[in-house]
Amino acid sequence: MWTLPQKFKNVSQCLLESNPLGNCHMKTEWPYLIHEIKRIGQEVIFCIDCPLGHEYRLPKQYAKAVSEEDIDTVNSYRILYAVIKKVRADGSGISDLVIE
Repeated sequence: MWTLPQKFKNVSQCLLESNPLGNCHMKTEWPYLIHEIKRIGQEVIFCIDCPLGHEYRLPKQYAKAVSEEDIDTVNSYRILYAVIKKVRADGSGISDLVIE
């Protein structure tokens, strides 16, 4: 069974030639605590950094990796994860999402 951090790492490795985050407004290298995950149709939304109540809609490639078990785990607070936007070390300027 893959953990959510492992799934996101796999997605990033599969997308080496693309820019999966597009125009992501998250600060680079800043951990955003995930308080809740919502699934609306095929879309997945992270509720981050409460009490401010920001929502971040995951790009499709990452959303496909999130299972109902991942959502239950996060929403029950059994495991606390943070999502971080990290710039790739290859000098491309492209960023990936990392879960820690």
